[in-house]
Amino acid sequence: NVQGECLIYYSDGENASSPIFVLPYQRTTLDIKMLGVREKVPFSTVIKTDHRVTATLIHYDKGNALGENFTNIKSTRWGIAEGFVSENTFDYLSLFNPNDYMVEVEIKLHPNPWNQGVINLRIDGKKRASLAVNDFIKKELYPFAYGITMESTGAIVASMSRYDNVFGDGMLFMAAPNFGEASGYIAQGSREEGSSEFLDFLNINDFGINLSVKIHYIDGISYITKYYIGHNQWASIKLTEDVITRKDIPYSLEYEATNANYWYPNQQAPVIANFIHAYEGNMEGVRFEQTPHRYWEFAEGFRESSKKAVVENLYIFNPSESYSTGNVTIYYDDGINPTVLPFKIAPYGKLSLLLNEVEKMRDTHSWGAISYGIRIDSNTGVIPYFVHKDTNMGGSFALNGTGWD
Repeated sequence: NVQGECLIYYSDGENASSPIFVLPYQRTTLDIKMLGVREKVPFSTVIKTDHRVTATLIHYDKGNALGENFTNIKSTRWGIAEGFVSENTFDYLSLFNPNDYMVEVEIKLHPNPWNQGVINLRIDGKKRASLAVNDFIKKELYPFAYGITMESTGAIVASMSRYDNVFGDGMLFMAAPNFGEASGYIAQGSREEGSSEFLDFLNINDFGINLSVKIHYIDGISYITKYYIGHNQWASIKLTEDVITRKDIPYSLEYEATNANYWYPNQQAPVIANFIHAYEGNMEGVRFEQTPHRYWEFAEGFRESSKKAVVENLYIFNPSESYSTGNVTIYYDDGINPTVLPFKIAPYGKLSLLLNEVEKMRDTHSWGAISYGIRIDSNTGVIPYFVHKDTNMGGSFALNGTGWD
């Protein structure tokens, strides 16, 4: 059994706590309203337990669906490559200070719309702060695409949420700690009719970088495209127009960034990177996953009796030159009779599980639904990607999962 508490830290400095108790191998749900959380007051959430758990936050708001995994990372440097404001698009930056003391945060937009520099915030200990980015961009600059960096005097947590009236959905994703990494992976992409996919990169190094983007189609065909990004520059690649030429063939992708200076050939260079898949009524945005892991977990999974109102897919990419073998295990909300799905994935291949169509999974309970969590065990490091679409509540979201070795 796992015991602990769910801690709520409001933006006005108040806080609250609710106990947590979870049976072995059980997926459980905490309804924020049932916990008595105050309405219309922004808050941050901390989960503390006596054993390791995986946790996900799901937020539904007027036809928008947002989801993201909890993180155990705190950092003094965070970055987001995907920023966009317009008359119909609204970005919100959320920061949480988990320390017992006040921290100062310096926020920069790239490119800089003000000419003079930065936004400075002070956040008291155990308090949340938010920034409506639209309020800091003059409307004559709309539409304005940007990257954003944050540096603080103490370790904090940072995320970005978006509401888009054009696509009719929103998205939520954690910022990248330590200003990104030199390589990263996304397990699922697809050029479909009416869809748009973007890769966004922010290079805040004092030198230019060479960027290699590798596309691995599900039928085994792969190719590489290369780009140059100058120092302190933001760049966007529209996959569905500039890179992906084959329609309706799913793919995985990875990037690698190196120093473009002649004197430092092949020296790895960190870059902040994000991925977006959008189409009418749905937006799915995640940061690139930097490390393939042998073990992954997802706390979110839901099946209803019609198997049509909620659609969930799980993709697993094998970024290695050897076969990946293992199991996907589905753990249900009653803690009994898990479903085990063995897999074998070819080198640079991908497994696609349309979870609504998996016959081995258990039927819904008598009330018409069943919730579940997912665990992946593999003999080699893999990269997963989970998608949830809800036609009743509206919208969709994507998750990278929580991984370790």
